[in-house]
Amino acid sequence: MDDNFIRDYVEDLLKKIRTQVLLKLIQPYTRVRIPFISQRLNIPEKDVEALLVTLILDNRVSGHIDQVCEVAC
Repeated sequence: MDDNFIRDYVEDLLKKIRTQVLLKLIQPYTRVRIPFISQRLNIPEKDVEALLVTLILDNRVSGHIDQVCEVAC
């Protein structure tokens, strides 16, 4: 029971930390490749895309994602 409780908080904490690092990483760019972010954060590209989608929908990042070219603009 304790493991599940801790796991929930650790996952939420990891998401918050990754989001903060992602925001700092993409700040100086107008375009950034998703594989580049994935490599820097050391997480799968699908997780990077999910974080970017959340940031765009929350209006914390202005832009869009081109899934074919794997670019966030």
